[in-house]
Amino acid sequence: GGGDLKEALYWFEDPFFDIDFSAERVIDARLEVRTGGVLSFTSSNADSDDPYFVHQVLREWQASPSEDFGANGLSTEDNEITVAVDRFIGMGEEAWTSANVTPILYNWGVLGEDNWGFGVTPGGTDGWEPFWPGIRDENEPRLIIYTETRSDAPASVTGFYQDLTAVSTPMPDVRTWALDGNGDLSLTFVSAEGSTYEVLASENLTDWVVVSSDIAGSAGETSVVIPVGAEMMRFYVLRVQE
Repeated sequence: GGGDLKEALYWFEDPFFDIDFSAERVIDARLEVRTGGVLSFTSSNADSDDPYFVHQVLREWQASPSEDFGANGLSTEDNEITVAVDRFIGMGEEAWTSANVTPILYNWGVLGEDNWGFGVTPGGTDGWEPFWPGIRDENEPRLIIYTETRSDAPASVTGFYQDLTAVSTPMPDVRTWALDGNGDLSLTFVSAEGSTYEVLASENLTDWVVVSSDIAGSAGETSVVIPVGAEMMRFYVLRVQE
């Protein structure tokens, strides 16, 4: 792709509109951005083959990554952004691309963290030319939020929620999971370099045991294979190792 886009900032002044968190919960939130192209008279080389990562911005800004965050741009090390929660892929010309930003909406709406918007950083060197706010209404970036009405959990499963929360905080965002050719569990998750992770397993969602520990995190993503035995049913939790 063309252009010199390296990093980007997006901010929605009132992302929750009229959502009542006492009666509703966010089940999915998507940040959607459209790539330019010849048909929209923007560029013949707006697409990108590389992914672009989406982060929660952790401090106030006014203008742009370079003006507000210096020559090095957005940094997790300086506590300016979180590790990526998802990534944009499939940025063909005239195409919409979507990233799952549900964890960020949870932080704003439920935990009460400040809304400083979304930060976007490149996962490669191929430039990207998306539409920016204020250019054309139908092509502007958009934040789509799906909610459901809250209901009290049945008493019989209350313990499940308590126990699962106890073993899963903080919990990294799992990118992919699947059984490999040997029948083992293959995980890919968002990670930070220097962090260590572990996987716990349970057959009843009450008693948890560590099945893999000291998993060294890489910058961006980490993959790990967890051996699976002959259990009829087993639950897993991935978390930052304390």
